[in-house]
Amino acid sequence: MRDARERQALRVFSVLPLRERLFVRGRLSSAPLLALVDRAPRGSIADVGCGHGLLSALLSVDDPERRMIAIDPDERKIAWARLGAGRLPSISVRSGTVQDLSPEFDGTLDAVAVADVLYLLPVSEWGAFFAACRRLLKPHGMLLLKETERRSSWKY
Repeated sequence: MRDARERQALRVFSVLPLRERLFVRGRLSSAPLLALVDRAPRGSIADVGCGHGLLSALLSVDDPERRMIAIDPDERKIAWARLGAGRLPSISVRSGTVQDLSPEFDGTLDAVAVADVLYLLPVSEWGAFFAACRRLLKPHGMLLLKETERRSSWKY
């Protein structure tokens, strides 16, 4: 049985085509995103590498007072995020990378959430990626990080 927050977030994506709805359901079933939600502070949060926007939707339904910035460089995923999670009034969906949030949001966010993004970047880019995340955070802001390892199986 799904958590009430999961059910509510899935309803946000009901307007997407079946294939995309199934993708979102699969992501919800395979990734412990509620563990991030349960650790998230109130306030403003950037969901970096948001994909379809599932984490943003979960964070928003958990606390509608949160202000979410969902950002991803993949235009196809951003289109789905705008149609789904972007319908929630507390979520702003943008195309781009974490670096594109500077200087507008430097030092203003309570948290930056990164779920399954690092494995897509070369290790040599991690330092600059984390530096960009850090610039966005208020003093004592929180980095919420969930990552998979790159192994032979799907989403190891």
